[in-house]
This record gives sequence, structure tokens and C-alpha cells, in this order.
Amino acid sequence: MQVKILDPETGEEVPAGQVGEVAIKSPYLFKGYLHNPEATAKVLIDGWYHMGDAGKLDEEGFLYISGRYKEMILVGGDNVYPIEVEDLIDHIPDVMEVAVVGVAHETLGEVPRAYVVKKQGSPLTEEEIVEACRQRLAAYKIPEVVFVSSLPVNGLGKVMKHLLKQ
Repeated sequence: MQVKILDPETGEEVPAGQVGEVAIKSPYLFKGYLHNPEATAKVLIDGWYHMGDAGKLDEEGFLYISGRYKEMILVGGDNVYPIEVEDLIDHIPDVMEVAVVGVAHETLGEVPRAYVVKKQGSPLTEEEIVEACRQRLAAYKIPEVVFVSSLPVNGLGKVMKHLLKQ
């Protein structure tokens, strides 16, 4: 298996430590999507599968995934990867589940919004979550917080973020 990190705009390989799109190549890689050459052409380029994941390789070749490019939130020109915000909020006591999506904003384009399921009977407040984020994140990454009773999931248990964006 070969792995490289590419600049998503130019397709050129980026240096170690820089975030870009993860691409993989292997003799065991799939040949394409069945009866869908257009979709195949978008992800298989010169034998490299462009995963849609944002990540970086360190100096030793270890891969770190930052998130999905299609889920990335663009806040006034700055990138916010939902997984970074979700990981922080997920470690707050009394948080059961969290999903972060970008929502439209008049001047910034998008801002992050965290949908949080808290433990039943928890006194956890929006302000406590925002304060925890403020201590560890840049200001543009701090989300709006909305408490929900559950997150929409598909049959495999994966959060359907497109429903949250609606």
C-alpha cells in the first residue's frame, strides 16, 4: 500500500506535516464503481484513489486523518474540521454524543454548530461546552451549541450529517 498527501487544488504532493487530501495506491484497490465511470474518474486518478479525507504524514510516515473534505467548514476563509471540535466536546463529562456541521452565516459563509446529546438529567449547559472549546480552540472553531435528544443515524449507526445541516 502506498500513501501520499496531495494539495486538493493542484494535485501536487505536499511536504510532511502539511494537511492535504489522502490518496492511496495498491494492487488490491478496487477498479472503480460498477456502471459509474463518472464517479470512478473523480476518485481514481493515475491509479491513485483519492479518498476525500484530509490528513497529513509525519516525518516518520505515520498518517493522521484530520477529517473529510466534504464535511470541512469554511469560516471566513479558515478551515474547521468537525472531527477536531467533536473530539474535544466528546470528552466533556455528561456528553453522550456530538456531531458538528457547518451552517450558513451571513458574513462568514459558514460557522460550526455542535448538536449535542447529553446524559439524561445532566445539568450541562451550552455555556459550559462553549467555555471548554474556548480554552482549547481558536475563536473561529468555537461552535454554536444545540442540545438534541438524539442524532439521526443510518442503518449502520453512522450520523447523517446532511440531515443536521437541513
